[in-house]
Amino acid sequence: MSHQYSALISKHQCSLCRGAELHLNAYGATTYQWSGPGSFNSTSQLVVIPNVQTSDAGTYTVVGSNPGGCTASSSLSVAISSNHAPQLNFSGTQTFANHLVIPQAGEPSDRFRFQVTYSDADGELPASGYPRLMLDFEGNQSYLDANDQVLIMHEVNINDQNVSDGKDYYYEIIGLEPSIYYTTTIVADDSSGCETTLGSLTEPQVRRGVDLTIFANDITFSNTNPNPGSTLSVTAKVHNYTGSSAQNFTVHLKNQFSPGTIYPDQVIPYLGPYQDILITWNITTPANPAWCPMQVFVDYTNAIAEPNELDNQAIRPFQNGHYTLPGDIYLTASPVSDSGAACTSTTIVGSAYYRNTAITLPDSSCAGATVSCTIVETGMIATGYTNSHGDYSITFETVGGPGLYHVNVSVTDYTLDGDSTTQFTLVYCPLGSGGGNSGQINDPDIGGYCYTIRDLAPHQLHLQGSLQQENTVPAGDSLLGGVQITNFGCDSVTRPSIVHIVLPDGNPVPGPFVVPPLAPGEGFFIDLGYMVFPYPGNTYISITCDYTDSIQENSEFNNTIIANILVLPPIPDIDPIGSNVTGDSSKLKCELPELSYQINNEGPVSTGSFNSRLRIYRNGVLESTQIKNISNILPQGTTDLTYTLSLVDTGLYTFSIDCDFQNTISEISELNNNKTDTIHILPCKADLTILSCGGIFVQPADPNPGDTMRVSTNIYNAGQTTAYGPFVVAFSVNGIHYSTTVSDSIQTYTQK
Repeated sequence: MSHQYSALISKHQCSLCRGAELHLNAYGATTYQWSGPGSFNSTSQLVVIPNVQTSDAGTYTVVGSNPGGCTASSSLSVAISSNHAPQLNFSGTQTFANHLVIPQAGEPSDRFRFQVTYSDADGELPASGYPRLMLDFEGNQSYLDANDQVLIMHEVNINDQNVSDGKDYYYEIIGLEPSIYYTTTIVADDSSGCETTLGSLTEPQVRRGVDLTIFANDITFSNTNPNPGSTLSVTAKVHNYTGSSAQNFTVHLKNQFSPGTIYPDQVIPYLGPYQDILITWNITTPANPAWCPMQVFVDYTNAIAEPNELDNQAIRPFQNGHYTLPGDIYLTASPVSDSGAACTSTTIVGSAYYRNTAITLPDSSCAGATVSCTIVETGMIATGYTNSHGDYSITFETVGGPGLYHVNVSVTDYTLDGDSTTQFTLVYCPLGSGGGNSGQINDPDIGGYCYTIRDLAPHQLHLQGSLQQENTVPAGDSLLGGVQITNFGCDSVTRPSIVHIVLPDGNPVPGPFVVPPLAPGEGFFIDLGYMVFPYPGNTYISITCDYTDSIQENSEFNNTIIANILVLPPIPDIDPIGSNVTGDSSKLKCELPELSYQINNEGPVSTGSFNSRLRIYRNGVLESTQIKNISNILPQGTTDLTYTLSLVDTGLYTFSIDCDFQNTISEISELNNNKTDTIHILPCKADLTILSCGGIFVQPADPNPGDTMRVSTNIYNAGQTTAYGPFVVAFSVNGIHYSTTVSDSIQTYTQK
């Protein structure tokens, strides 16, 4: 049995330049068998052929099969231009050897230089507006978001016009918005329309300022219980978690038991981005037994302005000699939710404080201590650390059936200890009571459990206006919005919650809204109303449910949804995006009676009437000019424009169309009104061929020796012009050649 899929080949390129990559993708089957030019074959679903040449042109066929024995096939004709695709490479200098930008990490005030080397085997310079630097702020493969940038790069050496051996291009930026998710891509077209891409690379990382950090667990001792008056090494690890270097900062050590004891400050000349450094003091411990909290201050003199100064000091004690240690660590513990879902996770949170210690500490928070949680019924253990405020949050898998579980929690700084207990209940849900992102929910009778507790999340955010494209609006116009808030958990949300809206460039700002209690799987639709956007540019809307954190949820990371909004100036934008020769390297003269273009209006208002001019160049010399009028293109609409051609001769032809060349229309961009195609126009010729291998006739079919026989054939003209006689047709019979002259002409697509 054979089943023909509607589109077995789903993604492809059918016309490429030399040196480019050919991508072929099939779908809908279980196994795939590809065949193609030059004995090509593959069994992959996705085929990538790098550095294609003209020999790779031809028909590629894939046969898909499934385990039931059904098969389907599909073919694609691939043309390879004789023109080479341009190449983009790293500049090759030491700083740009494997990167597109220096520095790779920095802060917004830094100067970021992007650089790339462009080369073209045909010696063609980049097309106008290329190479382009494309910066993706979120790293989401979209370049339409608010902080994304598409920039035209500059020549390093304007006098270097030879791109065969490479030519460098650059762009420098000061004031990049902070993001650790940037990706950088360079795109270039040559003057023949061949394209290449380098990237995307996950660089640069842009962070604000320097943030030096130390926690108690970063302080270690060569001996946690040394003898009085002995030598002890105190080591502290200092972190720089930002993309900027820290220079000439001071680290100070203080013993809270003996604050008058002076230890030499250590000046750190340099700590690079995202680096750590170990600092060691060799001290003599006090002469008397004691509890010695050692406090380390980073950037003690405040030489560096930091966004967070609260994590620049930490305390960790050691026990000096045989000292009866007073005090302990007071520990609190409680689950995030008293009732959790079986076969998922539970989080225990709490705080740790020093109390009744021998030394009164200026800050009693027990930072950097080790916390252990043990589930009594299962024996499962999970550990973590307190933060700079003494708080902790430890999550572990709750493997087990429904019921009450007890947790023993302990904390230690390796001199003082503390403990606490808490408990939680595991429940399961019946089939179908969960929500869209809660995982599979099975019938409890067969041992399955729900995977989440309460989980509020906004989704199905829609913003629609007068344009066909969602999230796009003309300046001064409005979008009508709506969003769904759903409880994707297994437990009911028993109290109302608040939804907060951030709309920096629109008005009015909707909300805040009150969401009523929601049962498992229940949703609540919020009508955001009409929002007006007066200013052109990129903006966004942010919607956060449970804004006051009044609901204990399985996940707090899906409470916000953000949609990017494009506000277009209230003017048109004319863009010729393609023609019937785009991508072709050559055409026969008689195959091109007309030239057709698709003209788009990317703007939010109609264009009105404008003229478009087509200029035709042969071997670089203007051959003819045609002007046509387009009466109107609707907002974000399209129209077709056709020019009748009467080409003088063959040769290298350039077709250049300029829409609104008289500049009668004010547009969003005046840089995209031109489209240029360059192709070789070849002469049309006759093409004589024998129709088939069975096209030779012999009479009689079985002659006797010495008899006369007649040999004949049908000749077909598959070319584009008439085959004019006379011409000779030769027959070979048993090695003896016979010829005859054909005086008549054979018209195209006929036989004689």
